[in-house]
Amino acid sequence: MDFHQFMEIYDDVFSPVYFLMLCALIVVYYDSKKTGRLPQALAVTFGAYLIAYATYSVWYFIQPAPQWIEDSLAVSGLFLTIMVAMVALIKGIYDGVVLDGIYMLIALSIPYVIISPFWNISGHVAYTTAPVLYLIRLDKRWWPLMVIPLIMVVNRPIVNAHTIAESIGGFVLALTVFSGFCLCIWIRKRKN
Repeated sequence: MDFHQFMEIYDDVFSPVYFLMLCALIVVYYDSKKTGRLPQALAVTFGAYLIAYATYSVWYFIQPAPQWIEDSLAVSGLFLTIMVAMVALIKGIYDGVVLDGIYMLIALSIPYVIISPFWNISGHVAYTTAPVLYLIRLDKRWWPLMVIPLIMVVNRPIVNAHTIAESIGGFVLALTVFSGFCLCIWIRKRKN
């Protein structure tokens, strides 16, 4: 296997379609320490993931289509997942750790889906960076995961999926949204 083949495999393994689910499972684990409802939370998370994946998979049936359509379908699937998570929040299955993650993903997804039709900003980079930053915020021991989005920044131009600017743009977008999210959390804590 040469370097380019490795990067193509890396692109698939850490695709946001799968990576967000992995990160969600970790967040749900931390959240269940508060709720004590890990089995229910995992069941809701897997069910929501299936809904999101089915929504995203529409992309394969409407080919050829512009890239921003795929991006919109992915974000639509994510928002359907968020709606399921909100119901679970109301029922006490999830708590604040999941809720904060939802807020961050909404804050990331809105500018991403607005930018996407005009500039092919890297969703792979944005949606690996933001979740890793959130995990590090939850527990500093997750910091080694930061290598995943950093490699993804380089990966996207190597596999000819994005330009260097589009790849860096995804990183900057995620970093900016995460910084704003942390500022909002800090303000919320100061008010309490």
